[in-house]
Amino acid sequence: MSNFNKYMEMAKKSKGPDYSEVAYKIDKYMPDDEYVQDEYWKAIENKDVEGVSDLLSEVADDRMYHYMPKGGNIEGLAKYLVKSGG
Repeated sequence: MSNFNKYMEMAKKSKGPDYSEVAYKIDKYMPDDEYVQDEYWKAIENKDVEGVSDLLSEVADDRMYHYMPKGGNIEGLAKYLVKSGG
């Protein structure tokens, strides 16, 4: 199953904003910096919602908000990413 399909299945089961698009398009707004990528995956592996949220707040550019669902926020996206495994 592709990551997009995995995100869509999770979105169907969840209540609240659908973070599947913003999660699927993370490569569009996260920097390619190796250090940032390493920190992101460490936070995901450790299921550190606060760490993912802080990292997104620091490094994601304004395009992230273009994909954010109505009523969505960084904390909700971080929870979604941790739950889905990034």
